[in-house]
Amino acid sequence: MPVVPFSISPFGTGTLETGAGNIAITSGVATTSVAQTGNIGIGTMFEYNSINCLITAVNSTTSFNVIDVDGTATPDQASTAITSVHHVWASQSAMEAAFTGATFLNTSNLVTGTLNVSCECYYDHDDSTKDTTTFVTQFGTTNATYFLTYRSPRGGTESNNDQFPADGIFDSTKFYGGADTLYHEVFQDFTVIDNIQFEGVDSSTTVSMERDEITVRNCIFEMVGGPAIDVQDFGGGFDMHIYNNTINNTTSGSNGIIVNNGTALISFNTIKGFSNGINEPGGTATPTSNAIFINTDDFNSVSGTIDYNASDDGDGTNAVTFSGGATDYAANFKDYTATPPDLDLKDFSGSNAIGAAGNPVAGITTDLLGRARDGSTPSIGAFEMQSSGPSVVAVTVVDSLGVTDTLTTYKTMQRVIADAGAITDTVVMKKTMLRVVADSLGITETVVSFKTMLRVVTDALGVTETVVRGLSGQLLRTITDALGVTETVVSFKTMKRSVADSVGITEVLTRSKAALRNITDSVGVTETLATIKTMLRVIADSVGVTEVISTSAEIIKRILITIKSTLQTVFHLNSEVKTKLDIDSEITTKIDIGSDFRDT
Repeated sequence: MPVVPFSISPFGTGTLETGAGNIAITSGVATTSVAQTGNIGIGTMFEYNSINCLITAVNSTTSFNVIDVDGTATPDQASTAITSVHHVWASQSAMEAAFTGATFLNTSNLVTGTLNVSCECYYDHDDSTKDTTTFVTQFGTTNATYFLTYRSPRGGTESNNDQFPADGIFDSTKFYGGADTLYHEVFQDFTVIDNIQFEGVDSSTTVSMERDEITVRNCIFEMVGGPAIDVQDFGGGFDMHIYNNTINNTTSGSNGIIVNNGTALISFNTIKGFSNGINEPGGTATPTSNAIFINTDDFNSVSGTIDYNASDDGDGTNAVTFSGGATDYAANFKDYTATPPDLDLKDFSGSNAIGAAGNPVAGITTDLLGRARDGSTPSIGAFEMQSSGPSVVAVTVVDSLGVTDTLTTYKTMQRVIADAGAITDTVVMKKTMLRVVADSLGITETVVSFKTMLRVVTDALGVTETVVRGLSGQLLRTITDALGVTETVVSFKTMKRSVADSVGITEVLTRSKAALRNITDSVGVTETLATIKTMLRVIADSVGVTEVISTSAEIIKRILITIKSTLQTVFHLNSEVKTKLDIDSEITTKIDIGSDFRDT
């Protein structure tokens, strides 16, 4: 049986419908013709044709899971006009008085009705009105399986808006309750209070726990005096559970938690600013993994085991003592002096003494914000310190790139880089890639010189010697690895294939004409047939031959001497490569070169 949720809001029961639309229901899913974007969610009521149903999940602003107000399945409904979309009651008090009546559940026995019920608390979106109506929860029969929960929806599939502070800091624009007298007296066994904000005023008790197995968890108490929680177990001596709460006093005096009767298991709370953090005039308090500081007495007359707590007093076993006062508080908490305070723990801090100093408690696996607690060494207090920085950053980067394998392949990385550079074509052009890479390396000149590029590349690869050595040297090995060429000696044919691929020449044997076409395009010679004279002029300029030389043979001789000298210096060419660096016969024929020069 699903939970039957009823919403309350200090805004009241006025309509929250967006627009004027229809509703249709099929197999428990309601679809609206107009998107419903108001402050609604689980527990909110759809009214149509004098019928009411309750939202149990938000699928989208036009799709909602629904249930009948008595907890049974909602009958299918053909498209019909919506009469109203509204909260069921204006206060928790009004809900407690009516939800078991004939109009709703029609039973006060949740056990025989096999019903779980929740009171879903929504903030007043109109003027942030506080719920100040005092009330008593006492209605019928419950047990550990079927009970009542008071809570605030947390956004997502629960509501359009988060009704509770996402950062754990008291926020009066979210739902909160409190009164100048006892606000909530819980006299119903197994009741749960979860994700509720309280503002106590005039030294009044906010929550009084007066029956068996009551739980107060994940709540924020901002007090003026107190006590925040008063344990008065008038039942059969079963445990009370108080955990993952922040309890802050803005003035002096009173108690954070007072145990007058019964047994209270008090775990992972952060309590600050009272006369007594935990006071035990009667009953038994058992505090574990709490952060309790800036109180006159952190633990007063506590008879139960005090273990793994952090306090100014250093009471109990396995204690962390805030002996440094303000220095220690500042090292552990984000902003404990703010109004209201931020009592979350500082992340990634080596000086955080309580981040891994707690002890696990069965059944408590998350913190106040729903973050997982460490299963072996959880943090002390209401918040779990988050993981250290480097591993989180590494995981985030890898996940953001969609790279899930241990070793990132060159292909995957190339795709990521191309996407980052907005290069969307299948074959990434050499010019575009060069521009992106040059920009990323900080090379801003229009024409990137070979010398500059070589210096940057060698620096990046860790090749620091002035002259990059030979075919077996570090640079060539790195380049061939990147290209996937794994043989020790890289043949000219393989290198030529890689170069041809990079400039878009896809035929198996690269013809001189095609190569000439690519070269002329790259140096700006755009006529269909590039003349030898023009080519020689461009090439001569590029290698610094500026004087007028009448014969093409002399120009080529100078070029090849320069190339040979450079190659001998940089690569120490061996005989195999020399043999394969032939001048194409087609070019040789077109250029009148003497035999003595060819020998050179």
